[in-house]
Amino acid sequence: MNHIAVKLLPTCGLAVTKKWKGLLIEPSPFVFKRLAKSYTGLTGVRCINCAISDKNGNAKFWYVKKNNTLDAGYDQIGSLDKGQVIKHNEGLFKGLMPFLDSCEVRCSTLHDILNEYGITKIDVFFCDAEGYDARIIMQIDFSLIKPLVIILEHIHLSTEERNACNNKLQANGYMINVTDADTIAQRK
Repeated sequence: MNHIAVKLLPTCGLAVTKKWKGLLIEPSPFVFKRLAKSYTGLTGVRCINCAISDKNGNAKFWYVKKNNTLDAGYDQIGSLDKGQVIKHNEGLFKGLMPFLDSCEVRCSTLHDILNEYGITKIDVFFCDAEGYDARIIMQIDFSLIKPLVIILEHIHLSTEERNACNNKLQANGYMINVTDADTIAQRK
């Protein structure tokens, strides 16, 4: 069983009790350190410090620096799109601007990551990429990989991006269920 995740997932217990395998992808350096520590010693779980992008190389990754001012969860805000991070200043994390920072991160296409790590089967594909989710979903080559379940955070996507994702998923044999923040696509 192979699983892939884009962002920190609360699946450590499942990796232990169900012996799930996974490739966990996290671009934020300090969140990645925490992620890697959580999964240390678990056979079959690999953590990589990388961002999925439209092209390979390096890019500026925007995030909120460690601080004791903002409410819990601020460290989960990060994106290749600075605007996506800044939007949180108008919502749950007012006052984040003094903590806005960036760093260069390694970027790779989804196809190249799957090839690099020998992933040929995915059961659960979980994507939480702060507004970059549609671009990642559009990279899935369903002739090569057809996950049983795809979960993506749609709350930061435009209506056009949501529709494009749903259309691609439905055209490739998925039933769509929508929650307030996520789209859950299950293969028929």
